[in-house]
Amino acid sequence: MPRGRRPSIWSLALKEAMRGAIEPLPESPGAGSPVSLEPEPNPVAEVEISADPPSSSCQPTLHLGLALIEAEDEFLLQEIRSDARTGRMLGAGITPSAALVEPGSEQQLLKQLLKIGQTPRVVDSR
Repeated sequence: MPRGRRPSIWSLALKEAMRGAIEPLPESPGAGSPVSLEPEPNPVAEVEISADPPSSSCQPTLHLGLALIEAEDEFLLQEIRSDARTGRMLGAGITPSAALVEPGSEQQLLKQLLKIGQTPRVVDSR
């Protein structure tokens, strides 16, 4: 070994193994046994389909009276959301180009959109 160079951990382990100081690893279970070509059972295929209706906790919820703003593209919605006057009136995003409007701020949002130069089409679904 060259002078000033320390032996690596691997070379030390190899020397120990050659001297018999390190015991060999035990063989893994099934080592040497033939490989089965049979497919393993599929747990999904064994699930029973129930004819019972879902429980009440799985039923969908319909929220009436929600206002939604939908833009031509996601960039326009980002612009509206980033404006200090209109962004605070927007709630959760539904899609990249649609978001909920905070309850009670629909008319104020419409006025602010007109002030910033947007001309929204208003649809009343009542």
